[in-house]
Amino acid sequence: MPDEASERKEKLRDHLISGGSKHLRDYLALADKLYIAGESEEAMAVLWQASGLNLSPLERGLLLNEQAQFLFTMTTQKDEALALSERALAILSEQSSTPETIAAAVNAERLIAELLWEKNRSRAAEAALHAISTIRTILDGNVCADRETTIVLCLTAARLQALTGQLEEAARWARRALGQPLDESLS
Repeated sequence: MPDEASERKEKLRDHLISGGSKHLRDYLALADKLYIAGESEEAMAVLWQASGLNLSPLERGLLLNEQAQFLFTMTTQKDEALALSERALAILSEQSSTPETIAAAVNAERLIAELLWEKNRSRAAEAALHAISTIRTILDGNVCADRETTIVLCLTAARLQALTGQLEEAARWARRALGQPLDESLS
């Protein structure tokens, strides 16, 4: 008997295929469900299929960020992931600051830092420090009240601090993330 997550995945897949959904959120949701189900190649195909949608600049930046993350995580196409991250960051930097755009832009900078760390350490460090500075500004100014985004930003800062060798700061950011109450609806 299929579980609820499998049924939701199939409904999303049917909606995209039969209805030709024009909404990026449907594609991102399906790609996420496919990735979680271990169907990585199909998840990537869904993200690339979304490239054909008529997207706003904000949506284009969010999609590029997701595509870059998938390439980084699941392939050896690191140069392509870097190019997508840089395009996403350029687009997202021009958008209104919302928790979603900030988290995506910081993620793009994190990815740039990680991808460049061995090739161009000074540029990688610059991206990492800018992302950390952005996270500090947001969290210290209480701009972001969304718990999930706060946790993601704290963990991103921890990852970047560890990348740059600042292990005590990395641990502090990780503790800050762990100190956030978890939203039970996310489990």
